[in-house]
Amino acid sequence: MATILIIEDNKELQDLYSEFIEEHGNGYKVILADDGQTALEIARETPIDLVISDMNMPGMTGVGFLSMFRMKSKSTPVIII
Repeated sequence: MATILIIEDNKELQDLYSEFIEEHGNGYKVILADDGQTALEIARETPIDLVISDMNMPGMTGVGFLSMFRMKSKSTPVIII
């Protein structure tokens, strides 16, 4: 089962993305994070197949997350919204 990490500080959008993926994603596992720092901690512990990240978040932008995440994983696809 592939794992998708969604980084979004807006709870309504978190719900929208995760419900859509769970409904149409053919069994993908969805993990949610409210911010980039939490997402980095999750990514250290869990293999991630795809990241979907908000661009503007408190504390760390999507680009800031991406630069830190690339130190761990060079090949995992990342979509920044």
